[in-house]
Formats: sequence, structure tokens, C-alpha cells
Amino acid sequence: RVSVRAIPRKLSAAGYVMVPARGAIAPFTFPGEHLDALARLEHEIWMEAKLRDGWALGTADNEHPKRNEYLVPWEQVPESIKEIDRDLICGIPVILAEAGYTIARVAETLV
Repeated sequence: RVSVRAIPRKLSAAGYVMVPARGAIAPFTFPGEHLDALARLEHEIWMEAKLRDGWALGTADNEHPKRNEYLVPWEQVPESIKEIDRDLICGIPVILAEAGYTIARVAETLV
């Protein structure tokens, strides 16, 4: 839920907006440099939500279920987890298309 609610924030950070789709349009894909910057932002938003909810860095166990080993800066995140963040970003155009929207570039700002 956090990821979907933050779609406008993510798009805005990279100079995009969601707009109503009109007619048949080609599927939108983020350019590589935007994809990586947005994946980093995806991780940061996820971390913010976890920390707000009382999670801490570490390995979860019965005594401490609200721990996660990936509550670390992007540079320390394993590539396999970074790929999950990239996949979430790649899914944004699909989610928006299902709701009748597409993505448009409005600024040269990059996260």
C-alpha cells in the first residue's frame, strides 16, 4: 500500500506526472537512469514506512519480529533486493494503465 500511495511522490521526484490516458498509446517505460533513481527512492520510502512503524535493523526472530536486515542505505542493499525495487518501479505504468492513466514527462528534475 505504501508503494502505491507514494506513486505521485515518486513520479514528481523524477519530473513525471500521471495523466489520463487518451486512446491507444505505447506502454510507458522509464529510461535507465530514471529507473535506478526511482528504485533508490522506492527503497527510501519503504525504509521510512518501516521505521515509522517501529521496525529496526536486524534479523527478525520470535522475540524481535519487527526487524529487517535491509533497513540500510541503498549502497548497502544487495543487488537482488535492488532488483525488487526496480521491478516495483517498472510496475507503476501497469498500475496506472489499469486505472486509465499514463505517465508524462514535465521536468528535467531527477531524484
